[in-house]
Amino acid sequence: MKTTDFKLKLETFGAKVHEVYDPLVGQGGAAENVDYYVFQTTPREEPELLVMGINPGGDGKNGVQSATGSADTDYNAYFDSDHQWFKTLRRIFGTPMLTQQLRNCVGTNSCFLNTGNVQKLPQSKEFRRNAVQLARKLVDNVIHPKHIVALGVDVFNMLQPKDVQIRAFGNVQFRYGHRNDMLVGLVYNPSRRNANRFFTEKQLGDWQKALEWFMTEAK
Repeated sequence: MKTTDFKLKLETFGAKVHEVYDPLVGQGGAAENVDYYVFQTTPREEPELLVMGINPGGDGKNGVQSATGSADTDYNAYFDSDHQWFKTLRRIFGTPMLTQQLRNCVGTNSCFLNTGNVQKLPQSKEFRRNAVQLARKLVDNVIHPKHIVALGVDVFNMLQPKDVQIRAFGNVQFRYGHRNDMLVGLVYNPSRRNANRFFTEKQLGDWQKALEWFMTEAK
């Protein structure tokens, strides 16, 4: 696939994002003045790994309305913050191989609004439907990664993986399936409510074994 084709796909997708999100953050909108952005990293086509969270947290109101990101940088938010969420994510991806995968991944979310928590997202059925459609289109038609790590059960289910299986790694019951020709794996969102899942070195080690298997051997 040519780079020019990828940029065109990004631009076409970005126009759809603006159609959905601009009215929400505009005056009188359900998320008035809230930032939104699609990517947590530099966007790339067909990467080994795409990481998808729920939404970018932070309650940002800085006028950011980024639908395409920038393909001309090496931006990666997962390594640029000392917030506990990012620290936990880096610990989960804490082996040399997984750290490299996280550095080279494409990062995004199932919803692009920068609210402080999920409860602050617009609750209308229309918005939720549009957000899901855009997230799936991003995965299927724009980025098309080989592997997807879904950070949370809701994100995993939103991607509608088929042939879901569970494989045990110590105390971790790792769930994974297929979305077309892409592998989708579930890692619980590294938020405070899930801190107990990643608390001990043994637990972290089990998750790392699961993820290394997922990235290298899962079929």
